Amino acid sequence: MQRHFDEQDVQRVNTAIGEVEEITSAEIVCVAAASSGRYDRAEDIFGLLLGMIAAGLVWIFLPDAVPGGDTWAGYTPTTKIAFMALAVLGGFVLGTVWASHAWPLRRPFVPKSEQRENVSHAASAAFFDQSLHHTRAGTGLLIYLSMDERRAVILADEAVLEALSQTTLDTLCRDLTKLLAETDAAEALCQTIRRAGQHLEALPRDEDDTNEHPNTLVLID
Repeated sequence: MQRHFDEQDVQRVNTAIGEVEEITSAEIVCVAAASSGRYDRAEDIFGLLLGMIAAGLVWIFLPDAVPGGDTWAGYTPTTKIAFMALAVLGGFVLGTVWASHAWPLRRPFVPKSEQRENVSHAASAAFFDQSLHHTRAGTGLLIYLSMDERRAVILADEAVLEALSQTTLDTLCRDLTKLLAETDAAEALCQTIRRAGQHLEALPRDEDDTNEHPNTLVLID
């Protein structure tokens, strides 16, 4: 995640969360995940594709044996098929390992619907993992980014949802997605946190309000 957020970026987001929570009882948690799914099938497809390419190269570049010629150089069809099988296996293993470490190689083989579903499930899991459903007044708000899929999700507990409405949350999420395409992730988060804060003034901070969650950007590799 270092390529998306350095220490200064994390501090900027932490500061924005703290500023907004000074004026509202909402508990804001920002989570940025490198990816929201394993996408093993995409790795296998890329590996198979690389294996097939390797087999094709073996068939093209290994010379054929010529019976009755003046040289014994070349390979019989049986030998070439054996080398092709090895090429498929080697290409498959190399391709799956390579694709597992490089999202751009997997992305073409992952349907957008699968990406959307995985990000949605991962955001819901993060909401519960961060115990945002257990805040004292039901004021949890999650801003979730999935960097590989380039998708964002904003989830809220009952009190925030009642104060802001789902329509407002959807608008904040769309604006966040647009910002992510125009600027760096940290700046997009900071602007979205402050925009959310304008709406969250409907949930003012009580005198006895305590900070139930650390004002820290959560990074998931």
